[in-house]
Amino acid sequence: MLHCQQCGSRAIRKSSAVYEQGTAVKTSQRRGTSYGRSGLRVSSGNTTSTRTTGAAAHNAPPEDMKPVFSLVAGAIIGSLLGLASSNVMACFLFTIIGCFGGLFLALMSGSDSHKAAMALYRRQWYCTRCGAISHAPEADSDSDAALSPSTNRVNAIPQEYVERLISPIQRARSETDRDLVGLRTIAARTAPDGTFDPLLPYSLDLGLVSRLASLGYLAWDSTAQRCRLTDRGSARAAEAAAVAPPA
Repeated sequence: MLHCQQCGSRAIRKSSAVYEQGTAVKTSQRRGTSYGRSGLRVSSGNTTSTRTTGAAAHNAPPEDMKPVFSLVAGAIIGSLLGLASSNVMACFLFTIIGCFGGLFLALMSGSDSHKAAMALYRRQWYCTRCGAISHAPEADSDSDAALSPSTNRVNAIPQEYVERLISPIQRARSETDRDLVGLRTIAARTAPDGTFDPLLPYSLDLGLVSRLASLGYLAWDSTAQRCRLTDRGSARAAEAAAVAPPA
């Protein structure tokens, strides 16, 4: 069973999922006017902004700074070679050559330290209760499984999802449009054996999982230790897809 290695809470999530869910990229269009010899001119352009929550920033993937360092080092070396020649043009040319040379070497060689940091990040988990970061042990060389920090089980499901499936907290008296949209989303990510991962490709809303479980559409498979779309849920998702308006 999953739990935080520091406080013992079962409310832990993969850092990559926390970062993805808490990061939003917004593109907006801006327009402006200017007046010149040709008269009034209207210009427009797009601006992109990125917003991250505190938890997302805490769980951000490591950055590879080697290309930046190589670029700066190349520029410095090139400048020094140019200054030695006492020629402004030579200084400029050596600086440009040094920049491109340093960047080329950095891209060709790659960053072993960054690769190691990314490998560690892929095994990183975040506790939503105390904010602690923990890392799962490395998987065996013959296994492509993702291990959890405490149980070493393949693709272990967070306990909060298991609890919602077994004993739904939010119960639905009747089916809503939101329930149907969520059911179709889950059906699209379901494996051929009827199971699905609530965290991939993004985390499902716990309230939605609870409601669908109360309607009999979702269940917990204790044998496979996986979330399962029931036969009733599969049939209802197919009905909803058949009557859905074309996109």
